[in-house]
Parts: sequence; C-alpha cells; structure tokens
Amino acid sequence: MKILNVNKYYYLKGGAEKVYFDTAKLLEEHGHEVIPFSMKDKKNFPSIYEDYFIENVDFFNKENKFVKKIRNIGHLFYSMEAKFMVEKIVKATSPDIVHLHNIYHQMSPSFLSVLKKKYKAKKVIVLSK
Repeated sequence: MKILNVNKYYYLKGGAEKVYFDTAKLLEEHGHEVIPFSMKDKKNFPSIYEDYFIENVDFFNKENKFVKKIRNIGHLFYSMEAKFMVEKIVKATSPDIVHLHNIYHQMSPSFLSVLKKKYKAKKVIVLSK
C-alpha cells in the first residue's frame, strides 16, 4: 500500500515527529511505501519527494520582514501552496491512503478539500491531541 504521510516538520523537532518517523519506519518494515509531505527546512532528512514540500513557515523568526510575517499569519487559515502541492504529489504518486499527523498552523487544513475530492470521502476525519 502507498501511504502519503503528512507532517509539518521532516526532522526530529519533538515527540510528534518521533512518532511520525517511527510510524513511517514501522509501515515500511511491513512492506508499505511511505511518501512524505512536509515543509522545506535545512534540518530536514533527505527525501526524493522534497521538491513537493512547501516553503517553510516560521512564526518565530525575528528576522522575518513585516510582509512575510503577515503572509505567515495567513497560513494559519489557508495555504494555496499547500493545497497546490498536495494535489501535485497525490497526482504524481497515487497514494492509497493519506495519514495526516501534525499539519496545524504552518500547513493549514486548506488541502483537505483536495483529499476529500480525490478519495470521494463523505467526511475527512482529523485526529488531534
């Protein structure tokens, strides 16, 4: 089975990412193909899929200019880039299932409509802490 595994960070930032990577490893050990989707970051682990990753959204970078801070705040509500790139990676890889792990704030739920349409889901269920 092909699984699109979505998390905002693709490096070990904290406990959520530890679970994300452990889950991916377990799935791969059981013969599944795991396709990551995340944000670009110099700390990321290498991935053949990194061209699909969205630009990094950092709310706490003090060097960000005012316009970038406003754009980043917009990501809390909607990210056209995330929606576009999810659509692109889904078309390119045709995953059987999508696992959304930690998407809030930086990625936004903007791409859920793409997944709902692609998988003809009556409902998209997002589990959070």
